[in-house]
Amino acid sequence: MSCLAFALELAAAGFHCFPVHAGQKRPHIEGFPHLATTDPQQLEDWWYQWSGANIGISTTLYNGGTSHLIVVDVDNKKRILDDGTTIEVSGDGTLLLWDLEGGKPLPHTYTQTTPTGGRHLVYRTSVLTPNTVGKLGAGIDTRGKGGFIIGRGSAVPAGAYEGDLSVPVADAPAW
Repeated sequence: MSCLAFALELAAAGFHCFPVHAGQKRPHIEGFPHLATTDPQQLEDWWYQWSGANIGISTTLYNGGTSHLIVVDVDNKKRILDDGTTIEVSGDGTLLLWDLEGGKPLPHTYTQTTPTGGRHLVYRTSVLTPNTVGKLGAGIDTRGKGGFIIGRGSAVPAGAYEGDLSVPVADAPAW
């Protein structure tokens, strides 16, 4: 399936998409947080102009602009515990987030796997949240206002992004 076909599927599911340079994570368009769209004609025009482009998903807009996304981006990283023990942080993010929130479960939501074994846990929110790097822990970033993630169907030298659109985007937990 082409990236355009994936972008159209993502847009039909409420994700606001835009083209990203093929094999990269660099947007083709300036102002992508607000120019990203669910409009099939605009997506077709962009992919006609930049055939083979990867897919960016704006976290500023979701579901026709009625809400936003907060994405927990969990990379496979090593974590050093207080006692000096080093452990691998699982790419699904549950180990470290479970720890940080005192055993609170993460709501089941649309999740993408990244080429390096990480995960994008995608949640819906009514409040624009900031982007963070490592604030929640080693290897855990968030994408929100003005941010984006690479969408399923895209590929970089390390591999492809995947996700199951039959799993709906859940509301972000209050914590």
